[in-house]
Amino acid sequence: MEELMARGRQEGLSKGRTEERRHNILRMLSKGKSTAEIADLLDIPLHEVESLARGKSA
Repeated sequence: MEELMARGRQEGLSKGRTEERRHNILRMLSKGKSTAEIADLLDIPLHEVESLARGKSA
């Protein structure tokens, strides 16, 4: 039971980090930052930023 709770907690934290990163990317895009700048600033793959940027405008 303890192991299941720990796993659930980890999954929740991971989901929260993913949502926060998504929020930050969208906010930077709305402020006029380029996808390359965002990828560099957040140290994440460019394709991840570009994918989110395409989804935002769709």
